[in-house]
Amino acid sequence: MSLISDALDTASGGMSIWVKIGLIAAGVALVGLVLYGTADHFENVGYQRRAAEDEVQRNKDLQAAAIKTNELQHRLNEAQNELLIQKQNLAVLTANNSALVSKLRSSLAAYNSNLSNDSRKALEDRIQTLTTVVAECTTEYSTLAKHADNTELDLQMFDKSWPK
Repeated sequence: MSLISDALDTASGGMSIWVKIGLIAAGVALVGLVLYGTADHFENVGYQRRAAEDEVQRNKDLQAAAIKTNELQHRLNEAQNELLIQKQNLAVLTANNSALVSKLRSSLAAYNSNLSNDSRKALEDRIQTLTTVVAECTTEYSTLAKHADNTELDLQMFDKSWPK
């Protein structure tokens, strides 16, 4: 110990003990600050690395979500296009049915005009009643069929576009 105290006495040039304690405290404080700064630096490097990894993962997740959204939108568009085609086909079928009903009405009218005069009044009443019944049934059937077909097409579209 005497060698160290001699070295300190020589280095300090005979300074007082309080100056020596102050220098030692300053040295310890300096070492503490350097250690704290080094630890803080490595902590910041770790945080920045983690933040960068999180950002990369977030970008990957966003890209995957965008791809899935595009796939679902494509399926929905296909289902809507198919629904439109089916509704157009339904409109054509409804028009054909209306034409057939009109043809049936004209056939009944022609039949009515060709009846003999003997039972003409009874047959005219019967044909008029049948024409009315056919017209009402056809109207109700067309309305019901159109509603059922539209509902079925909507269900098919939902089924095809629903995520599985």
